[in-house]
Amino acid sequence: MKVTLLDEQGVELTEVSSHLGRSSGRLLVDWATRPDALFRHYFDRGRRTVTLVSNAVQYSAILDTRWQMGARFWFLHQFSLIRSAPPGLLAGPAQRSGLTAPGIPSLHAVSVGVAESAIAGAHALEPRRGRA
Repeated sequence: MKVTLLDEQGVELTEVSSHLGRSSGRLLVDWATRPDALFRHYFDRGRRTVTLVSNAVQYSAILDTRWQMGARFWFLHQFSLIRSAPPGLLAGPAQRSGLTAPGIPSLHAVSVGVAESAIAGAHALEPRRGRA
């Protein structure tokens, strides 16, 4: 899923590609167009709160990071709906089908369901860690 991350003033930090993590309510960042912007936002400015924008839906989220096996991994958690898409705005096939993500009001379509599923506590596979 591709989403855009904004800072507290609504300025775009970066666009990211992500997937749901194994832990409930966690969205893992696979790739960012500007990883330096994430680094500056988190470490230089000491900020953790970002706005995740997926289509016309916006969520407040907490940006976090970890260092694992010689690489920095970014993830988002603690999602809170800020603004939802007006009914009919998302006109893709998922919207027309009437399907919705579990636990999310019906005006949210599957086309933005990955972020919504993270909020609803869905689980997905995260790369497995080596056994000790």
